[in-house]
Amino acid sequence: MKRNLLLLTLLILLTGFNGFSQYNPPLNFQCDSVGRNYIFTWEEPETGDPIGYNIYRNNEIINPQLISDLTFTWFSTTGCPSDFDIEAVYQFGISEQASLLYPEEVYAGLLEPYIVDGVCWGIEIVEFPCCDISGYAFRIDDAMWSYLNDLPSNPIIFADPLPSGAEFCIEYTLSECIAMACCTVPVITSTEESPEPVINIFPQPATSVINITSSIPIIKIEILNLTGEKTNIYNPNGVKEWKANIKHLNSGVYIIRYVLEDNQAHFRKIIVR
Repeated sequence: MKRNLLLLTLLILLTGFNGFSQYNPPLNFQCDSVGRNYIFTWEEPETGDPIGYNIYRNNEIINPQLISDLTFTWFSTTGCPSDFDIEAVYQFGISEQASLLYPEEVYAGLLEPYIVDGVCWGIEIVEFPCCDISGYAFRIDDAMWSYLNDLPSNPIIFADPLPSGAEFCIEYTLSECIAMACCTVPVITSTEESPEPVINIFPQPATSVINITSSIPIIKIEILNLTGEKTNIYNPNGVKEWKANIKHLNSGVYIIRYVLEDNQAHFRKIIVR
């Protein structure tokens, strides 16, 4: 009996007692990011002398070899929230894991209305989400989502202007989650209401010439492409009919901005073939 107790005591001293006293987890496990680099930091366990550390993301180890320092930098391919765990590795075992969720939220980027001369023709993506994007979805107010694999352009231009007060949203599909950014078209108010002029632009679509007629004399005409660049400027000087040569324009959608005698600017869409 005494012999058995002696053997049990030796076993505890060699394994159990030593192990339980030194298998402590790291302390103050934290993460910060610079661009796509995730920078993990932690402190040594209260007791024990670990030979290194392992870090797991969603239960999969991310360090290619045992970490010997108290910091580790990892290049992330996703900005989605993830569970990270760290364990201390000892000569004869491993500790319990310390955990954190990083990041807690997904940054969805920044949108702004794309406005040309007081009219919102689309949306500009000022900042994208931090990580790889595999799909896009667009929504205006309560309309159905439109899904795309690739972004058509930036800014995103529409054939017709977006109305004041409309909410536009982009839903980005990231590697493991979804981020959504929204913006609202500003309300443009006018102190005076003037009668809407009668304007005719033909033919539609046009090929080489467009004809513009107006019930109010025309002072200036500008043709803009969908990036807002002015391709043509005409000065009719108060006539009510004008013919413009557009042979040099490539096929596509353009915006005609015309200023009438009342100094009010108006916009129309034309299609060139």
